[in-house]
Amino acid sequence: MSESNIILRDAQRNKDLHMRVFYPDAAGKYPVIVFSHGAGGSQDCCEELTEHWASYGYITIQPTHEDSALQRRNAGEENIKFTGAVREALKRPELWESRPADISFVLNSLGELQKRTVQLSGKIDAQHVGVGGHSMGAFATEAVAGATADLPGRPGVSFADPRVKAALCLSPQGPGQFGLTSSSFATMRVPFMGITGSRDNLGPLASAVWHEKPFDLSPAGDKYFVNISGANHMSFISSRSVASGGSSQAEEIFAYTNSAALAFWDAYLKNDAGAKAYLYSNNLERFSKDAATLLRK
Repeated sequence: MSESNIILRDAQRNKDLHMRVFYPDAAGKYPVIVFSHGAGGSQDCCEELTEHWASYGYITIQPTHEDSALQRRNAGEENIKFTGAVREALKRPELWESRPADISFVLNSLGELQKRTVQLSGKIDAQHVGVGGHSMGAFATEAVAGATADLPGRPGVSFADPRVKAALCLSPQGPGQFGLTSSSFATMRVPFMGITGSRDNLGPLASAVWHEKPFDLSPAGDKYFVNISGANHMSFISSRSVASGGSSQAEEIFAYTNSAALAFWDAYLKNDAGAKAYLYSNNLERFSKDAATLLRK
């Protein structure tokens, strides 16, 4: 089940936040996952992930951030391409601050969300909250999970939100962008999983090795990192990624992503011992015929 284009007013920041929600139809309380889109994206991205997670017993909430191409079209501007959106976002520190603030506002608004959307009434388990994101959304995820960022004239700013119990980053963001430094991740202590691929490259800085840095530089304990052979920057959010070397390979990469992601969510948002055992086994490697490797510390 889903509700699209829900609008909540953040009076403190004088802005409206648009979001989409997927949720299980059955009665019960369900953990919450807030998912942050990549630069230029919107609440309409990544539904293969978020709807799939909802089908396994999660309420997934997708806010539309200020850099969204959808928001720009609504304002009468031309659409912007992904690479252009990334370049612009890197130049706008106000976006680095507004994205984690959007996530915390969503968490502040869970009660209001249940009032506004009757189908969600009584279903939200606000004690078990995860945050996920892709690309720039992975930066926002790292930030609310405890990573600090250097903003102009304000080094080492923390956006940590103590309500976040687990963080999943697709194409994690390493030092050198969005105010992140090599010391940013020392304070990222919540359970974390990063997922990248051998073809996840955006320019000279953002290589697969760079995407692993948040895992390498964060404190040990409940940290995981998945590298999928052949996966590119868009492979993790859709099984129809045309750059993944063909539809069959794209579907396989997406299946490996979801296998790792669901095990992580189940382990840390549902306290599922079997899921945690999966994360400490070689089952992902066997399932993927060694196309995916899982590191842990």
